[in-house]
Amino acid sequence: MTAKTFKQVDSEVPSFLATNARDAFEKGCTDRLKNKAHPQGTLRPPTLSKGAKGPIRFLQFRSGVRPSRTATPLSRDLSIALGAYNVHSAIWAQATYMGSTGGVFGIGADDVYQVEILRWCVQCYDVYDWNLGAATPFPIEPNDVKNLPLPPGAATIKNIGGITVMMLKDDYFRDLEVSGGGRAYLVRSESFEAPSSVTGPFTIKV
Repeated sequence: MTAKTFKQVDSEVPSFLATNARDAFEKGCTDRLKNKAHPQGTLRPPTLSKGAKGPIRFLQFRSGVRPSRTATPLSRDLSIALGAYNVHSAIWAQATYMGSTGGVFGIGADDVYQVEILRWCVQCYDVYDWNLGAATPFPIEPNDVKNLPLPPGAATIKNIGGITVMMLKDDYFRDLEVSGGGRAYLVRSESFEAPSSVTGPFTIKV
């Protein structure tokens, strides 16, 4: 799938990156700054002198997005084609020690770091398969209802907001897949760089 689709606001990926993913990465960076012996490698510089830089570390985060069925034509198309799908992010980050703040005579002070995201790569993917008990909505023309090439019980017809919708039961396609008439497969987007609006540095106090 083209990356262009998932860069658009209507895909809900940019807002996901700006909130869920960025929050997860900030937490991951904070943990790596607090812990010199972090099992996945610390971000702390070897010495706490102003301007000192720590090692470059690789962090990953993956979670799902479910686009709206009604917000926009693009979100509706994604909802019908994929339903919920996964967004996988990988960043390379480096921390710079900025000094300390607060406390009394250095006691209880916080160390301040600026964490720069050197690169942030994104890929969206989904396993294209069928889920027992679920149904997938497809808008259709009212005149086509009588000519659906499907067995009885495979679909139900509904009118949603003046639009004729066929609710296609996943059970039918699961049975078809088990019998050898289809298969599940992985669909994925091209990898792409996260938008600059979400890749700004973190200021973290520990």
